[in-house]
Amino acid sequence: MLEKNEKRLLIDPGTFSFIEKKFTPEDIGPVDIILLTHEHGDHFFPDALKKIITLNKPVIFTHQRLSKLCAENDIESNIIKSEETISQDGFIITGLEAPHEKVVTETPHNIGFIIDGKIIHPGDSLSFTATSPEVLFAPITAPWLNEPDALACVRRVKPKITIPIHDAFVKDFFLQGMYNRWETALKDIDSQFKPLILGASLEISD
Repeated sequence: MLEKNEKRLLIDPGTFSFIEKKFTPEDIGPVDIILLTHEHGDHFFPDALKKIITLNKPVIFTHQRLSKLCAENDIESNIIKSEETISQDGFIITGLEAPHEKVVTETPHNIGFIIDGKIIHPGDSLSFTATSPEVLFAPITAPWLNEPDALACVRRVKPKITIPIHDAFVKDFFLQGMYNRWETALKDIDSQFKPLILGASLEISD
């Protein structure tokens, strides 16, 4: 969730966000914009989206394939293409070419996002080309990646702040060990490693 001038932008409210019942879609509250990277259930969860939409009727942006799936689920959305830039509710959003990494099933189309020219969310991709953002939401573990490749991606991108994502299925005792390794590993590129636990926030200056 990104908040700016009392407007709220939400990215990929998928199944893993709610499976442990620590909070509900309704707990998220009203949002103004939703960005969807691809169709996997941990990123695209129609049941949760429908509940969130009832709170404020947000504008949804995604790629053409997923926009079609939204329509099949009676969810209205707008198409954004790679390298296309749109302005919505005070946010500047640019589609980012970000191929989904290979999986054992059919590999879906994935689109990343650059927000306000300084925040990158790549979805399930390590293969995007944008570099030197203020903030990178970095996938650090998944069935489709290994930790050294994920770390190499962050070292290449060189964000000032690295926020780990895609780690919800890792047990807490192991996750803390991963966080400790990452914090140490990123010191030589001066990237602050900032995990956001449930309810935590981070302020980014203009």
